[in-house]
Amino acid sequence: SYGAYGESTKAWSFTNEGKCPITGKHVVKRDTLRIVNANEERMEMFRKLGDEKEMKTMEIVLTRNK
Repeated sequence: SYGAYGESTKAWSFTNEGKCPITGKHVVKRDTLRIVNANEERMEMFRKLGDEKEMKTMEIVLTRNK
């Protein structure tokens, strides 16, 4: 994946393209990582398979134990 930090979104965004191992269709992957505050990070994963609309496939919220 290749990515960069976006000042406007305050998040890192990574993109990757390849072939779906199940369908053989072209897939575009986009992942974001945002530091919400000192105790929380949020990661989201999006996928676009072939001509379909991009959809969120996963969201992970990391929270520090105190």
